[in-house]
This record gives sequence, C-alpha cells and structure tokens, in this order.
Amino acid sequence: DATPISAAAADADEEARAQSVNVPTSLDEVLIQAQTDFAAAAAMGVKRLRVEILTPGLNEQIESRFPFDAGMLVECALRLSAAIAPLKTTLLMDSPGTAAMAQ
Repeated sequence: DATPISAAAADADEEARAQSVNVPTSLDEVLIQAQTDFAAAAAMGVKRLRVEILTPGLNEQIESRFPFDAGMLVECALRLSAAIAPLKTTLLMDSPGTAAMAQ
C-alpha cells in the first residue's frame, strides 16, 4: 500500500518524466525547488516528511571529494522549515553538536 507521501512522490516523478525537468545548478536553486515541494506536501496534509538534499557537502556518496558541511545542513533545514512557517516543525539532527549549531 502506498502512503500519501510515496503516492505524491510517484505522481511527481511521473509528471517530471513527462515534462522537461530543470536540474538545479546551485544550492539556492536546490532549496527553492525543495521549499516548493515541501510546502506542497504540507498543504496536502502530510504530517511527517524526510527531505534529502544531495548536493556536494551533504552527499555521503561523494564526501571523499567534497567534505560534509554541517553549516550548509543547518542552512538547508532552516530555509525548508521557513517554507511552512505557520506550521509547527521539529528539526531532527544527526548529532547533538549539529543540533546545538542550529540553535
């Protein structure tokens, strides 16, 4: 059975394949695209969301070339939560140090 999130993701994936897709070329473009999708999911009533942004500095698969950037992670998390500002959000970080930096 598909969850609302997986169904929405499948619909979005199908729509993206049907149209030409603009691949973001900067972190700002990535965040604008993610904020739009994040706000749309929240408007659909989705209660829990996991967002993965795999840019250099946040992508574990290429960390040998681009070291992990905790500051970028915090910036992404804060900008995404701002996209749904009137709603209550809880940001979960991978470590107490990253969480402290976000405050």
